[in-house]
Amino acid sequence: MERRWISVGWPADGGLWVAEFDQPMWGARQEEIIVPDEASRVMLARSMQEKCDILKSIGAKFYAKLDEYDEPSCLKAWKTKTTGEVDPLEETQYHKKESTPRSSPILDF
Repeated sequence: MERRWISVGWPADGGLWVAEFDQPMWGARQEEIIVPDEASRVMLARSMQEKCDILKSIGAKFYAKLDEYDEPSCLKAWKTKTTGEVDPLEETQYHKKESTPRSSPILDF
């Protein structure tokens, strides 16, 4: 997941366009370029609609709602997670620690 190039566009008429590609690790031999050269055009878009058009041209997928998105990238990262990519998440001693006011900015782990 950390080696993915992802860009998201929100058109005015709703939904979202998501383009995501694997990125090879730096220094690794790669037979083919996975992220298209045209992907750099996304940063030059002057409006969200123009960004969506560029994303469509490089093979982005359209989703009518964010809930339809079920790919490996973290578009729903703000939601509470109960499972990881492989197994359930483990609850650590820091998970439900009560917060207490402190006079100094020391982190309490």
